[in-house]
Amino acid sequence: MTPAPAAVQTDGSLGKRLIVSADEFGGSPEVNRRVLAAHRDGILTSASLAVTGAAAAEAATLAQEHATLDVGLHVALTGGAPALSAFEVPSLVDGQGRLAAQPSGLAGARPQEILDEMRAQHRRFRQLVGRPPTHLDVKGDAHLQRPVFEALLTLAWEIGVPVRGVTPAMRLRLRSEDLRTIDHFLEQPAEGGVAALWRLLDGIEDGVSELRCAPCRVAQGAAQAANAPGEPDWGVLSDAQVRAAIGSLGIQLIDFGQL
Repeated sequence: MTPAPAAVQTDGSLGKRLIVSADEFGGSPEVNRRVLAAHRDGILTSASLAVTGAAAAEAATLAQEHATLDVGLHVALTGGAPALSAFEVPSLVDGQGRLAAQPSGLAGARPQEILDEMRAQHRRFRQLVGRPPTHLDVKGDAHLQRPVFEALLTLAWEIGVPVRGVTPAMRLRLRSEDLRTIDHFLEQPAEGGVAALWRLLDGIEDGVSELRCAPCRVAQGAAQAANAPGEPDWGVLSDAQVRAAIGSLGIQLIDFGQL
């Protein structure tokens, strides 16, 4: 899917630009399948690869095969195992060598170990995908916590890529550090299907907005095709009405690589 040319407004500014992103690419084969379907057939422009995910290698191969899909690094400091050994990041893991289940479990994490783990995940991304990530974000928005955010700033400076800013204060700090970010952050509605997504798109302001689509945690077996309770339906991203809304509302689809 090739983004349309930028629509320049009469005041000389670029109008409504939208990144449609999916988190936890590489989390499972089902998530990978849905990411590719929403990109090929719908409005999804970007995905964030979790390099410690169970299907990370498959996702990396898919990323190499679909050059139009913008792929960033989804730093995972919670849930699962770290990229480094538990011995190297003891403040990030429990007695079984597992990362904290929730961002609140990072309260006692040492800043240097956070940065070390982020760098290790970046190295693994480059090994898997064969190119740098187009942007950075963090699983569970753990970068709302100051030590995680400061480490993320350091990594972003080192590799020179944009960072997802989920709050106005975060975006202000990123810009003060001359790091690229979005102007507005949106979440896919959990309910309401096409109508709810249309209303959200209708309210998009000028500048760059990111619409994040929640990760799919789909049960295996017979229920594989169904969304988990309370989970947004990724199928609407490929709906003809939603694709039509992008054009009729004057929205230009872009990716993080175009920031």
